[in-house]
Amino acid sequence: MAERSPDFRAPPVIERVLGVQFDPIPSLSNAHLGAFWCTLGDDWPKVNDAAPMPQEFERFGKDQIWMRLGETRLNITTAPAARVQIRNRAENRMIQLQNGRFYYNWIGKAGIPYERYPVIRGEFLQMVGQFRQFLDQRLATSLHANQWEIAYVNQLPVGTVWKTPSDWNEVFASPIALPTQLPNSRLEGFDCEWRYEIGSQRGRLRIELRHGREERDPSRELLVFNLMTRGRVDPDRDGWDLASGLDLGHDTIVNSFTQLTSDRARRIWEEYR
Repeated sequence: MAERSPDFRAPPVIERVLGVQFDPIPSLSNAHLGAFWCTLGDDWPKVNDAAPMPQEFERFGKDQIWMRLGETRLNITTAPAARVQIRNRAENRMIQLQNGRFYYNWIGKAGIPYERYPVIRGEFLQMVGQFRQFLDQRLATSLHANQWEIAYVNQLPVGTVWKTPSDWNEVFASPIALPTQLPNSRLEGFDCEWRYEIGSQRGRLRIELRHGREERDPSRELLVFNLMTRGRVDPDRDGWDLASGLDLGHDTIVNSFTQLTSDRARRIWEEYR
């Protein structure tokens, strides 16, 4: 039996994103993105445009196989590229779609229970399947995935697991901040980033920790603790498919989160034992 993943009754995660990057499709236009939105039904009424994101690949050493031929086909239309963001009626799910990327966001809402990974994974794969069917029916083409991605966004507001900057090192399993006091000065903020290779060039874990303020209430400080994993999809290699990559990325994130945070913080988040 597989070992149970770490789990919490009141985790600090406010958003989870599952995504797939695919080779850009020459015949896929902005109009097709709108047509796909129309296939989703009445439960997805809210849509807006956002700037598109470039194709990105995790590379290791001198291995240039991560650069796919599809990356050279970005100029595929005379119309400007777009990324559409489609929100459901409850505003706790969002689809982000552009030519070359498909993301599915779970968005935490006050009073709504935390949704577990297997549920969001199932919804994401279903939506990707629906998009694959749309491409087949409308454009007689296929989606060729080249990379999977998972991101967890955690917010740690002041007054929860920390009250003053002197508490920051107590939130994590090892010190993350320099001394709060130096001659004639005191610590008021920081930004940190770490990168880890997953397996033997299987993917990469990126960890970002920032001190900032809440967007809705700038008077309230918080720590933003983001973990993102990303890796290659290769249909010719066993276990390198999209679903397996997502599971690897999820397992890497949740176990890293547990190892990185302190026992005290995890008790506050009510870790299941």
